Amino acid sequence: MAVVLPRTREEAAAAIGRNGDRIATTAFVLAQRPSIDDLEFDVCETETHKGTAKVTQHPVESGATIADHIVDEPDTLDLVLRVSNTPLVSFENIDSVPAFRADTAYADLLAMKRAGETVGVVTSLRRYEDMAITSVSVTRDASTGQCLSVAVSLIEIRTAVSETVEAPTPRTDVPRGQTKKEKGKTATEPATAPVQEKASTTLLNFGRDLKSALDRLSTPGGG
Repeated sequence: MAVVLPRTREEAAAAIGRNGDRIATTAFVLAQRPSIDDLEFDVCETETHKGTAKVTQHPVESGATIADHIVDEPDTLDLVLRVSNTPLVSFENIDSVPAFRADTAYADLLAMKRAGETVGVVTSLRRYEDMAITSVSVTRDASTGQCLSVAVSLIEIRTAVSETVEAPTPRTDVPRGQTKKEKGKTATEPATAPVQEKASTTLLNFGRDLKSALDRLSTPGGG
């Protein structure tokens, strides 16, 4: 059964006086009233809740495709909302309702979308937090001049949580740039016997060659 909203203040006042059942119905609708942040609507004509998950798959040469991981994707929400200049509210306060409430609601929705900030949404099935408005579409014709039917699409925004930890205190007892460990003074080990013998032979041969060269230079006609 379609919900028919009053078009004028007189129709709204008459609706409450027809019978007690209408009062009970009004109370029920008010309890289920949808809202986006602080912006309330008279009624939600349709609401579509969608939750999906993406399965990563890898084809193989033979047999079935292998699925090894499932990623939960952000929820989406599509609403068709109705708002009027004579809202379905507690009628004793109807005189305080703005004259152009429907137009104001549309302007507020556009402002939320352009601001790029997350909003909270209340529906008959669940409450949403951190939702972003992705589209706003309005339908209006001559027969619904005082009412506004607006379609709103939203998607869940998920944010990563970062944690700040204290950095370790650097050591101050080790000089910067030190790459080699100081070993102190070390004693020189004596050469082994074969090394000493080879060194002595080399020196002896060098001495003989030097003496022979000097003798040739000192002999007349030598050289």
